Amino acid sequence: MSMNYQGKKVAILGFGQEGQAMAEYLLQEGTHITILDEREPAALGEAYESWQGRDIHWRLGPSYLKNLTQFSSIFRSPGVPLSLPALLAARRAGVEITSQTKIFFELCPAPIIGVTGTKGKGTTSTLIAKILTAAKKKVFLVGNIGVPAISVLPKLTPRHWVAYELSSFQLQDLNKSPHIAAVLGLTIDHQDYHKSPEEYFAAKSNILKFQKPNDAVIFSIDYPETKRLMVEAKGKIYETSRDVPVADGAYVAGDVIFRRMNNRTEHVLFRHEVGLKGKHNLENITAAIVAATLAGASMNAIRQVLKSFTGLPHRLEFVGEYGGVSYWNNSYGTTPETTIAAIRSFDEPIILMLGGSEKKLSYDHLAECILENSVKTIVAIGLSADKMYAAIRRLAKARNFKAPSCVSGGEIMSEMVKTARKFAKSGDVVLLSPAAASFDRFKNAGDRGDQFRAVVQQLGAHSSS
Repeated sequence: MSMNYQGKKVAILGFGQEGQAMAEYLLQEGTHITILDEREPAALGEAYESWQGRDIHWRLGPSYLKNLTQFSSIFRSPGVPLSLPALLAARRAGVEITSQTKIFFELCPAPIIGVTGTKGKGTTSTLIAKILTAAKKKVFLVGNIGVPAISVLPKLTPRHWVAYELSSFQLQDLNKSPHIAAVLGLTIDHQDYHKSPEEYFAAKSNILKFQKPNDAVIFSIDYPETKRLMVEAKGKIYETSRDVPVADGAYVAGDVIFRRMNNRTEHVLFRHEVGLKGKHNLENITAAIVAATLAGASMNAIRQVLKSFTGLPHRLEFVGEYGGVSYWNNSYGTTPETTIAAIRSFDEPIILMLGGSEKKLSYDHLAECILENSVKTIVAIGLSADKMYAAIRRLAKARNFKAPSCVSGGEIMSEMVKTARKFAKSGDVVLLSPAAASFDRFKNAGDRGDQFRAVVQQLGAHSSS
């Protein structure tokens, strides 16, 4: 499974987890590697220190995009836009612009189950991998939720399965689609990265654009934007829905989850038997049921995992209950839609920790959800909170509703949780679901959630001492 880069000069653009895995793989190929990153050594930290003494070159800081034509190939990390002028110029000059994901798809001998969507792809990919494992299948979970795909490539055979969580960044330059593609709900996201909504949806469409008739694609029909991709499907179509029956696929009717495939309808589970909380997770569950079934999983394996799996960190994660107040970490709720789904998961009064770095999105639907549900106080924890609250107040005035109060949470997580706790009473929910990225005050969404969890768990330590 060689890429024939031996002896060639290549660059890896971006040195995060995926870039490091790509470097490790290319070193085994005997490739001459240069790392390009806009961050200086101090900002790269351990990623820089741990690679000292290895046979690689570095170009860091402001000049990292200069002289790209000296390389035969450039491996772009997912967070680097394809539309960078320097990359476009290098491509015009004949430099191959590629990525770990693209190379993996070209070389992978195992069938791939690819999962994309604006949100839910990590949970769905994990569910699929767990179900296949329970069904005694050999499966690797890769992508942002698993390990970098290139690192498992040497281990793969045609007898394995790969569950691949695929973002728009990773899909953008693919020219090969997975054997089974699952397209969850699509809404507009990453307008700080993509030039337009059209570019975002075009990137997502690559998950099915290159399929063959013997491949399969799973669509959530509850989203108009997802349904519009169905016209491009070349593989067999399966559907999922949280609200209406489907002819082929999986769906929810009342309190029952059903699978309907091969003209046979089967009761999978009652909703109360499922470990994952929230109606939005039914979208992930139904997609996982279909994908795992297509990969040969038994109904017993599906039921076993759906009952036992309670979710991933930072995705509506229950942290604890102290003083009668329950604390929930939904730090990966980085869009209005994911925060709407989290809010709708609760009937209890909510103190909502909201805001972060700006992604140039509309907050009108979020405002509507907040006014129509049980949010009683908003704790502003980021720069975009003012814009969000302005949308809430504007809609409240138009509808003659009372807007929930909004208070500043301060600059650090301990202050934010302290403020939320001050407004919470026994029976209330404190929900961290910012509807925004985290980069104004935290390293990333995981760091934000980790800090929230640590601070909340200290409440438990103090209450028990």
